[in-house]
Amino acid sequence: MRLLDASKGMIELWPNKYDEVKGVKIYYRITTYSTEKDKLDRIAWISTHGDLVSLTGQHKDFVMKVWGDNTDDYYTETRIYGGAYMIAKGLLMNWDGNVTKKYFTVGDEIHLDVPSGTITMKILELKWAPPQYDRILLEKVKVDYEIVLHDPPNLIVTGGLPYYDEPLQVFLKGSEVYDRQQPLVSVQNPYEYTYIVEYWNDTNNNYDIDGGDRWEKESTFNDKTTSDSEFDLKVQDLPVGLYRVRIEGTDYWSNNFYVILNPFDSFSGLPIETRRNYRDHYWLADIGGNHGCAKLVGIPYWICRAFPNRFGATKLRNHEHDMLLTVASIWKEHKHPVNEEVYMIEQFNTFLAAHMDRLKGTLPPSDIIEYIQKIKSGGDSPIGDCDGFAVFLVALARTSGIPARCVYGHGGDGTVNGGGHVWVEAFYDGEWHVWDP
Repeated sequence: MRLLDASKGMIELWPNKYDEVKGVKIYYRITTYSTEKDKLDRIAWISTHGDLVSLTGQHKDFVMKVWGDNTDDYYTETRIYGGAYMIAKGLLMNWDGNVTKKYFTVGDEIHLDVPSGTITMKILELKWAPPQYDRILLEKVKVDYEIVLHDPPNLIVTGGLPYYDEPLQVFLKGSEVYDRQQPLVSVQNPYEYTYIVEYWNDTNNNYDIDGGDRWEKESTFNDKTTSDSEFDLKVQDLPVGLYRVRIEGTDYWSNNFYVILNPFDSFSGLPIETRRNYRDHYWLADIGGNHGCAKLVGIPYWICRAFPNRFGATKLRNHEHDMLLTVASIWKEHKHPVNEEVYMIEQFNTFLAAHMDRLKGTLPPSDIIEYIQKIKSGGDSPIGDCDGFAVFLVALARTSGIPARCVYGHGGDGTVNGGGHVWVEAFYDGEWHVWDP
């Protein structure tokens, strides 16, 4: 159907299936905009035959269907519906919601509420078709209507792990150790919406959200209908991946948030305070303490004491780079558990080539599997940027379910320190072990 064009004054809008014999033209008189923001006043005939009728053109959730008949008099059992879902670039009526009045006649007012705004209609005239058999059919309805468009709902997902900054929101799948397991969804201009969760399908396998990708509804999440301005959204059962919240049937969605692996599952038998302590050790990576060394629980005091102030610790980590590596390492098979390290290495092959050299300029190995095999063999360790290597190794360990962290400061080997050094510590056998090939 044609969109409305307010610049032409009196215009015609024809249904897609217009028929010269049976069809009915729909006439719109478009008045000037009022001084009130986004407030429209119009008069229209709404046909009861043929396609759905859009009163606003661009706002597809303002779609109406008038239907009904009566066998006794000129009162109708017609219902007016408002709202539609977008299905394969078409419109599908939302028959279950926004039914405003079962019986109406001339002079009645009808109100429709949909996510983009509110419509108020006054019934001016009912036009009846010639009787067919024993029924009187309603042909069309003339209405005087007013539309007030709402500001778009602003959905914000907050919460998550405490040591990653905006705009990244990160949640541990099934976490029992973080103080807040549920992200808080805040809604500006609340309305009784139905919320769904969508996951990112990286169609091009390039770890970059682009035009070829799809956002698909997450079937394991139970849709939530609420008019609350804030509510919790459980993430315990969501598979690992990148998500957003959408108001169903609309183009309103939230910021993106990550759900990543929980490395603490193997510690589930430990007391809650112990697990929280592990959590802090796992995520915290800060600079400070005596003589500029890394202030991180588990760093022996003699390391900090051994280096004078003149070395000056250097904070090397880039939060977004660290997060991107971590997520990329566990991303490709969104619907399936992450496998062993060989599977993860395969995912890093192209990713490292595109990203690692951006950090410090060190070229990545031509074959990442050979690179890892060298490390595992105990032979000559490959030489590379310590920051990029540490970030990679932490992501590799975390993906395999091993708690790991980057440590920033000055290590025991003066040949690799310079103005600062980065190495990795992994937690197993009840303590933190240094990984610094």
